[in-house]
Amino acid sequence: MPWKETTKMDEKLFFIKEYATHKYSITELTERFNISRKTAYKYIKRFKDKGLVGLQDRSSRPHHFPAKTPVEIEEQILLLRKKRPRYGARKLKAILERENKGITYPPVSTINSILNRNGYTNIVKRRRRIKPKNIYSVSSHPNDIWTTDYKGDFKMLNGKRCYPLTLCDMFSRYIIGIQGMYTTNLKDAKAFYIRMFQKYGLPNYMLSDNGIPFAAAQALARLTRLSAWWIRLGITPIFIDPASPAQNGKHERMHRELKADTTKPPATNLQGQQRKFNHFIDEYNTYRPHEALKDDVPAQHYTKSLREYPNKIEPYEYPNTFQTYRVSKNGAVRWPGNKWLYVSTSISEYEVGLEEIDDGLYCVWYCNVRLGYFNERKLRIEDYRGRIKRNML
Repeated sequence: MPWKETTKMDEKLFFIKEYATHKYSITELTERFNISRKTAYKYIKRFKDKGLVGLQDRSSRPHHFPAKTPVEIEEQILLLRKKRPRYGARKLKAILERENKGITYPPVSTINSILNRNGYTNIVKRRRRIKPKNIYSVSSHPNDIWTTDYKGDFKMLNGKRCYPLTLCDMFSRYIIGIQGMYTTNLKDAKAFYIRMFQKYGLPNYMLSDNGIPFAAAQALARLTRLSAWWIRLGITPIFIDPASPAQNGKHERMHRELKADTTKPPATNLQGQQRKFNHFIDEYNTYRPHEALKDDVPAQHYTKSLREYPNKIEPYEYPNTFQTYRVSKNGAVRWPGNKWLYVSTSISEYEVGLEEIDDGLYCVWYCNVRLGYFNERKLRIEDYRGRIKRNML
């Protein structure tokens, strides 16, 4: 004969039947059924109130949620997320609190739960962070270091390619300007920088990669006509190490947002694309919270430079102890003995200063930037990176 199996409901019914006989006390019944007195009285009351239905298991879910997010708050969160699908919970919270003073919004974890529940979660693949060998990100105030680069080119709907030239303030992350161009030539780039300098003033340093028109790998100090012009304006160029974009990580992070917001899809032509860039600049500078700025916007931390763009660039004055030589159009200077010493075509028609630091050994300067070292006996210039620039006879 098989063992008789009983369920929890069977045990409850048997308990009630035994109680109804009035043969046993509550204490005896609790010991027999191995339950507490509180549980025993609970089942008795439920049976008297609702009969057998009262003995069924009930949900443990609370009837009242005192900490539940109000419906109108959830609606605000979801509405803003629809308008800004790339914004996460932290940015949504910062914007709502900024625009609705006095209203308390739920924590970021709760907003994430609301987004998950309504199918608005973006699954972003985390990239492994690689610490750069050298970091040029120490900027203590606005206009100390500006960062610049060409965002990767892309094809517009008319079939032509667009090359966005971008310029940012490192300290505040404020976008100084973005200009869409058909090429990366020096003329257009210089015209863009002139407009930005006239509007915002001059920085102390300009950080860029090693591409044209910013740097030339084989030139002394990597100078090009553009970076040499920056030096005459009192702006010291800084170049990241080759193949090390992480050294300009803040700028590259902005480029990722720029690509997502303005190129998918691209505009029909350059004029339409520029309107997209302008809209992105306005949102990035004045609306989008930045975690590194404690959820402030860049416009709250940026002020224009006090160094104005000059109408005329005055010639640089070297110390009296320097020997000065004018660089010819072919990039060389005439050295005693009717010999030509090649320097760089990037600074042709401008003067370089030679500071004698030892017998026959000179430090070669272009304005306040050291180009390298000149050995008079060997008639050659060695730049500060160790590469040799030989003379032209």
